[in-house]
Amino acid sequence: MFRKIEPYITYLNIHQLERQGAGIQTKVEELEELNQSLRQCDKVKDDAIAQLSDQLVSLSARLQEIEKTHIVLAILNILCAQSLHK
Repeated sequence: MFRKIEPYITYLNIHQLERQGAGIQTKVEELEELNQSLRQCDKVKDDAIAQLSDQLVSLSARLQEIEKTHIVLAILNILCAQSLHK
């Protein structure tokens, strides 16, 4: 039974414990770097989305103006056609 629990008794092997601690610390540092990288990517994506949203608003306003102009031109064409038939 002692052989089953022996690997879990850390005070028996200080060198192994130090190696495990160093390995865990390295893994934590890698995860922190990965987290920072992912946060930076999210910020870049958020900035791109905001820029695209601004462009969409601008294009929508421009399209509305074009549609209004198109309607006015259609009305003018109708009025001109009517005046020619009189």
